[in-house]
Amino acid sequence: MRPASLLYGVDDQPPLPILILSTAQQTAATAAISFATLIAVLDAAHADIETSSNALRVAMVALGLVTLLHCLRWRLVGTGYLVPAVFATSYLPGMLLAAHEGGLPLVFGMTMLAGVAQALMSFALPRLRPYFPTEITGFVVFMIGLGMGMIGVRAMAGASSVGTLEGDPNAAFLGTVTLAVIVIASVWSKGALRTFSVLIGIVCGYAVAAATGQLDLGALARVWSGAPFNLPHVLTHPPQFSFAPSLVLPFVVGALACSLRSIGDVTTAQKINDANWSRPEISTIEGGILASGLGNILAGFLGSIGSNTSSSGVGLSGATGVTARRVGYAMAGLMALLSFIPGLAMVLAVMPRPVLGAVMLFTGCLVIMNGLSMIMSRVIDMRKTVVVGVSMVLGIGHDVFPQLFHTVPTWVQPFVESSVVLSILSALLLNGLFRFGVRKVVATGFTPGPEAAEQMYRFLQLQGGVWAARQDVIQRAIRGVSEFAEISPVLVVPGGGVAVTASFDEYLLSVEIAYHGQPLEIARMMPTEDELLEDEGAMVRLASFLMARSADRVSVKSDGDAHRVVLGYSH
Repeated sequence: MRPASLLYGVDDQPPLPILILSTAQQTAATAAISFATLIAVLDAAHADIETSSNALRVAMVALGLVTLLHCLRWRLVGTGYLVPAVFATSYLPGMLLAAHEGGLPLVFGMTMLAGVAQALMSFALPRLRPYFPTEITGFVVFMIGLGMGMIGVRAMAGASSVGTLEGDPNAAFLGTVTLAVIVIASVWSKGALRTFSVLIGIVCGYAVAAATGQLDLGALARVWSGAPFNLPHVLTHPPQFSFAPSLVLPFVVGALACSLRSIGDVTTAQKINDANWSRPEISTIEGGILASGLGNILAGFLGSIGSNTSSSGVGLSGATGVTARRVGYAMAGLMALLSFIPGLAMVLAVMPRPVLGAVMLFTGCLVIMNGLSMIMSRVIDMRKTVVVGVSMVLGIGHDVFPQLFHTVPTWVQPFVESSVVLSILSALLLNGLFRFGVRKVVATGFTPGPEAAEQMYRFLQLQGGVWAARQDVIQRAIRGVSEFAEISPVLVVPGGGVAVTASFDEYLLSVEIAYHGQPLEIARMMPTEDELLEDEGAMVRLASFLMARSADRVSVKSDGDAHRVVLGYSH
């Protein structure tokens, strides 16, 4: 079901002006984030100006192709949603090590290796599905959004690194103005101003940056003074590759972190585009992870660095209400065009970091709320409370006290390099640990009487928390079983009891009620008011009608005076 907040859904074709501006908005935000990661790798490899300029242009080609892979929906590859690609910071620790040890050829070779690892992970995902329940996926989404927000705050404040307390007042002013423009345009306006609030904020940010001396106009002038149109060197000088066994672990850890992030990003895209979203659709998540893996193989071959799904891009599409996949196709074309025009690519490369920080903070807010809504859609018991709470504290603590994690052994450092990776790995490990002792089939019983309905409420509510089932499904099951408990004195033989067995998987909650006595006939129509007043059996028919209404499927089987009522609830 299409949400009312969407202006143009995933299958829609926006008008040409909307398409052009939405493409420019997404490309500006995505490219600026990506260039910041790429420039860090180029600096570590001590690349010269010519090499760096060419790498920026090749990066546009790579990002465009990977974005195209994500937006397509083939049999195994792609998501079918607007999921832009961005250079992945999860690969940054490994890429920096590779740049120091072997320069850019080693970065390119290890990027292809990481792509192979991520592609293999996409095929293993169905077997690991029990370890990625919705509440854990929601936590992944939440931490991704929180990480975006933290990065955005630091960039807006002009802080150079995690844990830095000193900021730059000029940068803080620029970031605050940019964020204020975006918020005003998105909250207190309508139409085009709201749809393109982020693009408007970026343009205003550039203007304020130029006026306050925070925009490198000299770099732009030097680029524009050169040839306005030429081919990236990748088309004439293929890159070289090398590999190092010592770097396999950091890149495989990065591939795992990127796969987890893809789960969160694609799930967010699903939820943004479906008002009736209830659980992650595993096939599109697999397609997204495989697209990232193949994209990294392709990026390394072209001479670029590792990429993944863009959390900010997905969040931006939801914030603006334009989720049409045609925007992704247009982004691929625009990025290819930018690779042939050095000046336009450099305009995005020199985007002031406070402006970029404001964009990340704004889009991170939507990602955070999507994650929270996924978590709270499930009944959370003490196990899940500990899993989410401890992992969240670890992630936030990493950003607040980064020095605590600098003393860990070398082989552990790839796992604690990022607060997002640390918190996600913690959630997965704790969730796997707490799965021990959780039974998928549980049984109880009750004796017909005034306490029966309350007893069944406590039983199902407790098991819903243990299973982390959806709150609405548990409430429907409680209503159905409570209706039977109310009429059980009429159906069950005197002195007899009722056995209740509940079973659960991610797709179905089944409740079986067994008893001895009179059979229960499921009424097809609700009794009238007169029947309820005059017919003693009308209350039983009313209860059976309401039981059937609460369930997605209901069946009654009898063997003599032994009867079984099975209520099924799709999950």
